[in-house]
Amino acid sequence: MRLAAFAAVLLLAGCATSWTFESNLDPQAISDYFAPGSVVVITAEATGQRPTLGPVSGEACQESTVQVPVTEADARTELRAKAAQMGAEAVVIEQCTTLSGKEAPPSCLTLILCSGHAYGPEPAA
Repeated sequence: MRLAAFAAVLLLAGCATSWTFESNLDPQAISDYFAPGSVVVITAEATGQRPTLGPVSGEACQESTVQVPVTEADARTELRAKAAQMGAEAVVIEQCTTLSGKEAPPSCLTLILCSGHAYGPEPAA
């Protein structure tokens, strides 16, 4: 009986210690990874009074046949990430172009380029 009580005390004491979590993940890298999610894609008509921050572009390149084929979504995500670095809240994506075969640069089997404009937050009413 005494042994069971002693074991219970040790078990509870072990659970009462403070635990710390350490990670090799860089908080800035995590923030950069999720940055595109803070930028919404809007239409040109929906820009309203938002200030224009400037042109922005994104690209996606498939360098070899063993890589996953690139998609327009990859290029659009890079565009949104660059817009987030500019402090944008929204982007208007004007055009995406796919280059493959002889049209693509020598370093890419397929290259997708997207361009647009970044917009800041709407002014307070």
